[in-house]
Amino acid sequence: MTNAPIILVLDCDMYSNDPKTPLHTLCYFLDPNVDPKLAFVQFPQRFHNINKNDTYGAEHVMETRVCTAGMDGLGGTLFMGTGGFFRRQALIENPKESHQIWNEPIESKDLIALAHHA
Repeated sequence: MTNAPIILVLDCDMYSNDPKTPLHTLCYFLDPNVDPKLAFVQFPQRFHNINKNDTYGAEHVMETRVCTAGMDGLGGTLFMGTGGFFRRQALIENPKESHQIWNEPIESKDLIALAHHA
């Protein structure tokens, strides 16, 4: 657990084969020309050796290329569940809380309660 300003979300069976992925992501978050309210950057999954008919829908064509707007009724961005770097402030209710430093052991009841709340 960390209180870093950027959080990476990965499925347990996913990884990035490019060690510079975090640097590429920070370019988006730190670019002064990008909206400071940018909440997340996602690198989509890509699978290799898919059969020609894509029997199992592994290419996610509909979700990643055709219909990228979310289904929240407001046209929000779709998150595919893995490969996302999130700005912590976008996930918490009170942005001032993001600057708290926790010097308690990870077993602390307060810290565990906070993690469950998040």
